[in-house]
Amino acid sequence: MFVYSKDLSQYILNPFCIMLDDIDEIPEGGALLYQGSRYMLLPPAALVDFQKSMEDKLGTEAVSQALYSSALRQGRYFTGKVLDELSLEPDDAVRYMAALARGMGWGRIEITSLDISSLTLELEAFHSAFAEEYGKAKDPVCSFIRGFFAGVWQAVTGSEVEGLEMHCRAVEGPSPCIFVFAGSADRKKLRVSISQVKVEED
Repeated sequence: MFVYSKDLSQYILNPFCIMLDDIDEIPEGGALLYQGSRYMLLPPAALVDFQKSMEDKLGTEAVSQALYSSALRQGRYFTGKVLDELSLEPDDAVRYMAALARGMGWGRIEITSLDISSLTLELEAFHSAFAEEYGKAKDPVCSFIRGFFAGVWQAVTGSEVEGLEMHCRAVEGPSPCIFVFAGSADRKKLRVSISQVKVEED
């Protein structure tokens, strides 16, 4: 099991490599287990192809929210385990999860702004695996990253939060995807769509 060090570089480099040391293989069952939970290796093409197929049937926004909700639960769960097992400060826990996502090949996740007191978090994802695999799109497509880090931020702050992808490589072209997260109570004046944020007049 990974042991926390005050030298953040010891784990920020790639916690996924540390995680790999604790993965057990059950050859007869074709299973990979990490701390009793089953995992599998899946290329982004598989998820993106499923995403596109469901969008054709249900619409882009419905699928985006389904992926977001599912990923949020996963992000909240795994961050909770990290907080229980490691003596990390809140900002270090977010950095740890960002490094974990990078190690799993999602893209290079960078924190551009983090404020626990205001419940705000901003991230950039360089070379998002989901955006690059999806290709050209009309609306942001990195719903899994958006949801996962909404869950991370919920676990860290202990508050209900929402996340938006403000800029997506699949829409705007080669550039980092930009995500913002804020407390749900602060979003009451916002009307959220997956492609834009509009401020409603009082």
